[in-house]
Parts: sequence; C-alpha cells; structure tokens
Amino acid sequence: MDKTWLSALSCIFVMSLAKRKVEIAHIGCQVNGEVMAQVARNLSDVEDGFLRDMKYFICDRDVLFTKEYRSILEGSGVEVIRTRVGRPQQNGYAERFVKPIKTGCLDHYIFLGEKLLLRAVEQYVKHISLPMALSPNQVTIQILYITIF
Repeated sequence: MDKTWLSALSCIFVMSLAKRKVEIAHIGCQVNGEVMAQVARNLSDVEDGFLRDMKYFICDRDVLFTKEYRSILEGSGVEVIRTRVGRPQQNGYAERFVKPIKTGCLDHYIFLGEKLLLRAVEQYVKHISLPMALSPNQVTIQILYITIF
C-alpha cells in the first residue's frame, strides 16, 4: 500500500548579532502557544539559555509570539521589541537570513522527515557568516515555514 503525504514544518531560529551566532530553537510540525512557551523557557534558561545576558529580543507580530511567550522572556529580564505590522525591514537581519537559507539550501532538496531537515539547517547554519553586529545585546527571531514530503 503506497501512501503519499505532505507535511508542513516550522523552523524557529534565533540569532545573536553580538555573538554572530544562530541557534535553531525548534523544528516541528505542531507549533502553538504551548510549544512557543516551551521555546521561550528554553531560550531564557538561567544556566545555558541562548538569551542569557541579552537585553533586547526583536520579533514580528506573528500570532505565535503570544502574551505568555513575551511574559516569560520579560520575566527573565529581556525586553521584547515587536516590529510594526508590514515592516519586515525592522527585523532585517532575520529577514536576510531566511532568503539565503531557502534559496541556497532548502529549495534544492526534498526532506523526508524532521531529522533530515534539522541536519540540513544545522549544517547550513554552521557554514554561514552573519553580518556585523549593530547592537551588542540584541537578539532577533524568525519563523521559517517549510513543506516536506
């Protein structure tokens, strides 16, 4: 019996401009408020969270950045800055990261599962270089929607 299936995955990444580092925060097919709250807890972990020693967190107005998500980050001492609606240039570093990863990596392959997608994204992130930092304590986030077979 041959079954054909199509699934959409979300890849959530954060980047630190000061450290010139990108981290994959989550890859999965189910992304909702609970998942995003867990992502926020992981990012703001006191011992090894990506947002440790960061002051600002820039995100767009996607519905996934819920009030609970923002309150978890603000509770850890990070100021959440939301960009204006329809102004992607306010989150320019993240926007400039999405296009090359899609055209240079993701558009050339058909991924047969989350593990293969994660491996491809991790390898791509390992070999890219980020633009120079403008603010020493600024972190930006982006959600990349991907369809896999």
